[in-house]
Amino acid sequence: DLSQPIHGGMPVYPGDEPVESSQDKFLSRDHYNHFVSRHGQHVGTHVDGPMHMTDSPATIDAFPPEQFCGDAVLFDVRGLGEVAVADIDATRLFPGCVALFLTGWALQYGTQAYYASHPALSPELAACLVAAGVKLVGVDMPSPDHVPFPVHRRLLSAGVCIVENLRGLDR
Repeated sequence: DLSQPIHGGMPVYPGDEPVESSQDKFLSRDHYNHFVSRHGQHVGTHVDGPMHMTDSPATIDAFPPEQFCGDAVLFDVRGLGEVAVADIDATRLFPGCVALFLTGWALQYGTQAYYASHPALSPELAACLVAAGVKLVGVDMPSPDHVPFPVHRRLLSAGVCIVENLRGLDR
C-alpha cells in the first residue's frame, strides 16, 4: 500500500478544509457500526485527472481501471530540488508504463515544509513523459510542480493522470 491513511485531523493542502470523520451508528444501539467522513477530493493519496487543471470535462471515472495499474518504472531522484530529463534514464520509459518518482519528500508529510518547499518535476520532463507514452505519473509529494502548475497542465492535457502524496516508494 503506497497511500497515506485518511483520518480526521490529517494534513491537507493549505487552504483546503480539514478532514472530518466520526462514528454515527453504533453496534450496541443501532445494530451496526457506521462512520461518516467529509473531505476534499485532494486529501491524502489521490489522483488528479484532466478536469483538475484543464478545460477538459474528463473526471477520474471517465478512465478505465487499467489506466491506474500496470508495470511501473521507479526513478530514485532523492535530493534534487527540480527533476530534469537529464536526472533520469528516459530509455527505461515505455508506452503504457507508470512512472513513479521517489523524491524522499514523503518523510516530510505532516510538516509545514511538506507543502511549502517540495521538489518539482521540470516542464521538459513532463513533455518527455508524454512523448514516451507514460499513462500515469506518481510522486511522493503533494504536487509534481508549483504555481502556475506547468507540469500538471502538460500531463493532464495529454490524458496522463497524476497520483500525489504517495508513500513507501523506497520499499
